[in-house]
Amino acid sequence: MKNPIFVLILFWISISSLPLGVLGENAVEFSSRESIQLEENDGTWYAFIAAVSDYDEAVDLSCALQDAHDLKSRFLQMGFEERNITFLVSESDASHLPTRKKILSRYANFLSRLKQGDHAVVYLCGHGIQIPGKKGSWFCPMDAESEALDETTISIDEMLAGLGESKADFCWMIVDACRNNQSAGTSGIFKDRAFGVKSLGELPEPPENVILMQSCQPGSISYESPNLANGIFTYCLLEALSMKSDADEDGEVTFTEIQKYVTEQTASLADYYVGKIQFPQVSGKITDLVLLRDLNYPKAETLIEEARKKAGNEEFTAALELAKEACVLCPRNRKFRVLKEKYESRLAVREHKTVFPDGDKTLQEICDGMPDGGTVTILKGKHFIPETVVTRGKITLRGEGGNPEYVILRGGTKNVLRIEDGFAELKDLTIQNEGDCFDLSPEELEKETEEEEKQRNHQENLFSAIWIKSPMAVLENCVLISEKACGAVISQKDSAPVFIRCLVKNCGGNGILVESGAKGVFRECRVTGSRWSGFVVCGTGTAPVVEKCCVEKGKDGGFYVLEGAGGKFTDCESRENVGIGFILEDPGTDPLVENCRIIGNHDMGIFVAGGSSGRFINCQVLRNTELGLGVAHAKSSPFFQNCRFKDGESMGIILYETKGTRFEMCESNGNLLGGIGVFGGAESSFNDCEIRGNDRDGLVVGEEGTKPVFENCRFLGNQGGIYLQKGAGGEFINCEAERNREFGIYLTGSGTAPKIEKSRFVNTVEGCGVLIQNEAGGIFTDCEISGNAGAGIQVEDGTPVFRKNVLSENGLSYWERLDWRILGGEPLLEENVPDGLEELQLLKEKEEKERQRKEELRAREELKRAETAVGIKAENINPGKDDWETRKRSSPQKIGNERPQNQ
Repeated sequence: MKNPIFVLILFWISISSLPLGVLGENAVEFSSRESIQLEENDGTWYAFIAAVSDYDEAVDLSCALQDAHDLKSRFLQMGFEERNITFLVSESDASHLPTRKKILSRYANFLSRLKQGDHAVVYLCGHGIQIPGKKGSWFCPMDAESEALDETTISIDEMLAGLGESKADFCWMIVDACRNNQSAGTSGIFKDRAFGVKSLGELPEPPENVILMQSCQPGSISYESPNLANGIFTYCLLEALSMKSDADEDGEVTFTEIQKYVTEQTASLADYYVGKIQFPQVSGKITDLVLLRDLNYPKAETLIEEARKKAGNEEFTAALELAKEACVLCPRNRKFRVLKEKYESRLAVREHKTVFPDGDKTLQEICDGMPDGGTVTILKGKHFIPETVVTRGKITLRGEGGNPEYVILRGGTKNVLRIEDGFAELKDLTIQNEGDCFDLSPEELEKETEEEEKQRNHQENLFSAIWIKSPMAVLENCVLISEKACGAVISQKDSAPVFIRCLVKNCGGNGILVESGAKGVFRECRVTGSRWSGFVVCGTGTAPVVEKCCVEKGKDGGFYVLEGAGGKFTDCESRENVGIGFILEDPGTDPLVENCRIIGNHDMGIFVAGGSSGRFINCQVLRNTELGLGVAHAKSSPFFQNCRFKDGESMGIILYETKGTRFEMCESNGNLLGGIGVFGGAESSFNDCEIRGNDRDGLVVGEEGTKPVFENCRFLGNQGGIYLQKGAGGEFINCEAERNREFGIYLTGSGTAPKIEKSRFVNTVEGCGVLIQNEAGGIFTDCEISGNAGAGIQVEDGTPVFRKNVLSENGLSYWERLDWRILGGEPLLEENVPDGLEELQLLKEKEEKERQRKEELRAREELKRAETAVGIKAENINPGKDDWETRKRSSPQKIGNERPQNQ
C-alpha cells in the first residue's frame, strides 16, 4: 500500500553557476492541459526557499535566482499556498535578503511550524564550502566573509540534523554542491582569497527519516548548459515534478519514479550537452510513496476502456475519437498515443480500398491507375519489385500496421522507387535495393577519369533505394537500404522532400545524397553503417535543413558538404564513424552547424579544407581519435562560436595555412597531444577561449609567418601554457596562462617574436612564468608574472623586450624569491617592477669577464703556437733583454735576429 503521508524536503546547494540569460527564459515547460495535484492527506505543504545570487565578497552566481523562481512557480502549480512559502532571495528588499541572520532565524521558525503529517520543502541555492581545520560542510549566505568563515557561514550538517529532528514524518534532501562555473576563474569562490577554502565535501549519512539525493557523485561536477534555463540537474528535477516521470503511466508519480527519472535524464543530458559524466547519488530508505496524481487520468482511462470495446466491435471511427479525447486529457501518456495510432492505422486500411498486392497487378500498374490524391495501402510482408516503380502526380504509399519492419519492398535491379514528378507521400515502409552497382576500391577511385566519375555517380543514383527528382515528397517512418549504392538520392534543383523519422542503413555507397541545388528537410533521421559518407550535400545552391539527425558507424565519414553547398544542421550527431565526423571542402561551401555533437570518430571530428568556410555554433567535438578539428588551406575561413573540442586522443585543434578562421568562446580541453596547434603561416583569431587540462602544451605555434591573434583567452592546467617556435609570431592580448606545469609561455628560435600585452603568466607548478631561448625575441607589455615555481622571467638567449611588467612571488621552488633570471641574450628592460636591471647588470659584468677571459686565452694560444714554430718552450715566453742576448749567443741558429715584443 502506498503511504499517503509525505514530507518533501529539497535542499539545494549550488556551488557556482554559468550565466544563462534573462530570468525565466527557456524555462522548463509543462503541458497546459496537464492537471496534477499533490497526493491528498491531512497535512499542510510548506516551502522554505533561500537563493543567493549577489555576494558581498564571494563570486556572484548567475542561475541561483532563476532556479529559485522556477521551483517556487512549480510548487504553486502543484498546490502549495503562497502564504506557506518563505522566499529569501538576493533581489528582495532588506527584510527578505538571504543573510546569515535571516536564514537561521527564518529556518528555525520554519521548522517550528512543522507538525506531524505536514510536508516541507527546503531549498537553498548558493555557494557551499569546507573550512580548513573544521569538520563538515558549510553554506555561504550573501554576507559570508572570507576572513571570518566560522562566524559568517551556516553548517549544512547541523541543518540536516535539525531536519531529522523535526516533527515531519518523511524528509527528502537534495544537494547540488559542485556546479561548474568557468566565469569564477581560479581564485576560489572568494574574490580576494585564493587558497585554503575547498568546495563542498561529502555530506554525512542522512537521519533515519531523511532521503538524501546529491546531484553528482562525491568529487564530481554538476554541470550547466547554455541550451537549458537551469542547471542540468535542476532541469531534470523540474521535469520530474510532472507526469513526465510517470514511468508506468498509471497516473501517479512515486518517489522511486522521480529518483529514476532524475538519475537517468541527468546522466543523458550531461553527456549530450557538455560531454561529461554526471550521475546523481541517493542514500537513505527509498520508498514508493505517491507524490503527484494526474486528475485527468481516471477520466482518460475510462475513455480508453470504451475505445477498446468499440474497437472489439470493429467500430474504429468511434474508437479513434475516444482515444483522441484521452490523449488530449493526458498528453504525456505514451500508451494512450500508441493506441490512438493503432486505431488510425486500422481505420486507414479499412477506408483505403486500393491495396497491394492485388491479384496479378504490379505496383506500377496500381500506381498508374490511381486518381490524383489516391492512397495505396501495402499489406504486411516482403514484396519483390522486379522493375523500378516510377510515381507521378499526387499519391500516397502507406505500409500496413504502422511499422516499417512489417512491409518491405525489395528491388533487384535499379531504384526500387523513383519519384519523377508531382507529390508522393511514403509512410511506414522498408525500401531495399539488392541490385549491383560499381564497387570500386579506393585505389581504383584514385585512377578514375572525370568522365568515369560522372558515369559512376549516375549509376549510383540509379541503384539507390529511392531517387527523388520531384519538387516535393514526404517520407515518414521509412527504412532505406541499398546494398551497393545510396539509400536516398535527391538530385533535382529546388527539389524539397521532407524526411521524418527515417532510418537509412547498411548502404554500399553514401547513406543520403543531396545534390544539384536540391533542398529538403530531414528531421529525426538516422544513417548507420554506410560504406562511404553517411550524409552528403554537394553542389552550389544545395541547401537542405537537417534537424536532430544522427550519422553513425559509417565505414568512411559522417556528414560531408562540398562543391559550394550550404545547408543548416541543427541538433545533429556524427559518431563512431571510421573516417571524419564532419567534412567541409571546396570554395563557396558554407553550411550553418548548430548544437551538433561530433563524438568518437576514428579520424578527425571536423575537417575544413579547400577554401571552404562554414559556421559552427554551440557544437561539441568529443573523444575523436585523431584531431578534434583540422583546418587547412589559406582560403579556408570557418567560424566557431561556443564550441568544445574535448578529450581527443590527439590535439584538440590544428590550423594550417588558414588566414581567416575565427574562434569565439570556444574550449579545447583534456586532449592527449595538446590543445591548439597553429602552423604553416596561419593567421587565425581566438577571442574569449579556454584551453585547459591538456596532457601536452595548451598552444603550439610554429613556422615563420604564422601569426595567430589571441584575445581574452585562458591557458589553464596544461603541461605547458603557450609555446612559440621556429620564427612564429602573433599577438596575445588580455590572456592568462595559469597553473600550467612546465611554463606559462615559452619562446624559442630565431625570429620568434610575438607581441604580448596585458596578460598574466602565473602559478606555474614546476617551471618559469616566461622562458626565452635560442635567439627568440618578443615584446611583453603591462603583463603580470607571479606565483611561479621557477623564475618569473628566465632569459637564456635572444632579444626580448619587457616594458611595464609586474613580477611578484616567483621562485617558489627556490630558497628565495626569484623574479628575474637572466642567463644570456640581450633583453631590453624598461619600467618593470621590480626592474630587473641589477640582474641585467650582473649578466653584463659576467659577460665582460667571460669576454676578457676568452681574449686572454686566445692571446696565450697564439703566442704558444708562435713559440712552438721556433722551438721556444712555453716557460720562456716574453724574456727580458739580457736573457735574450744570452739565448741568442747560445742558440744563434734558432733565434737569428728576431726579438720579442715586450708586453
